[in-house]
Amino acid sequence: MFYREKNLKTGSFAFRRRIDTDCTDRLLAQRRQQFRADKKAVKTALKAAVKQNYNLVENKALSVKARAILEAYLKEVEAGYTDVFEPQNVTHIWPTDVTVGDDGFGTAVFSMPENAVDPQAWKNAANALVANFLYYYQYNGNTVEYCVEIVKQEAADGQGEAADYMVIFAKKHDGEEGGEIWTPPAL
Repeated sequence: MFYREKNLKTGSFAFRRRIDTDCTDRLLAQRRQQFRADKKAVKTALKAAVKQNYNLVENKALSVKARAILEAYLKEVEAGYTDVFEPQNVTHIWPTDVTVGDDGFGTAVFSMPENAVDPQAWKNAANALVANFLYYYQYNGNTVEYCVEIVKQEAADGQGEAADYMVIFAKKHDGEEGGEIWTPPAL
């Protein structure tokens, strides 16, 4: 928004740009609320698909690694090893292992659908995750430590549009091998 301002010393006018901080804060709050609703829809669909097969443990502390996980995953996409999935059309997911620091994560990345707040939009994705993904990351029986985050990724060349991705990842808990005995993963 621009307004005209008069210089009292010279009597001339200048145009100034006013930043409406209330509007900006309101838009940011709406965006955060939308992201929370989108993530809730994914979690609802995932829990509905899981039923009694897995004990899902959400680890929100892992969310700080979401950007690094997405960047590593997108490198795998560029190399042709995996895809960014469309949640409404996906029927099968092969987990992609991504390492960030010393931790390994099984990762699946989805584009954001138009109706991302509707759990039905994520139903196919949740079913594919349960059928082909969670099994690889269970420990202590059927427990899976996972995280769901929305990450905005800027275009690599700085010219294209930024895209929002739903990043769903599960922490990999490796067992130990010793002689002929393998100890299953545990916390």
